[in-house]
Amino acid sequence: FPQDEPGLERPLSIHFGRAKYFIIVRLSKNKITSIRTLKNPYIKVERKSTFEKFLIGANIAEMLHKNGVTDVVTINIGEIAFSILLRHNILLWVGKEGVTVKELIEDFINDNLVRLKKPTHEEAWKKYNIY
Repeated sequence: FPQDEPGLERPLSIHFGRAKYFIIVRLSKNKITSIRTLKNPYIKVERKSTFEKFLIGANIAEMLHKNGVTDVVTINIGEIAFSILLRHNILLWVGKEGVTVKELIEDFINDNLVRLKKPTHEEAWKKYNIY
């Protein structure tokens, strides 16, 4: 769960790559067994080129994979991060703006979340003429 302020009673960040924190929740038999908060180490990375801006989401996707994440609930995500998460068999779910992570966990447990089938920001890089 990408967040700007960490905590189960806080909402999701509207930006995946610019979220300050990622809340990792482990569930077992539909109960929370652990909660970890990861600070986004890429939030203040200096972007020396336009292309590096797009690698932040990729780096976060790899970080989440290395931390054993199996599902991501997010409001927005770019196509590079989306593709990398899918490559690692990480499922993506549509988050809701203003809804707390606790409520989203309940929705996840009760199978009330919708799968995110495509990135919310497609081909944003084309406007920079880098491809």
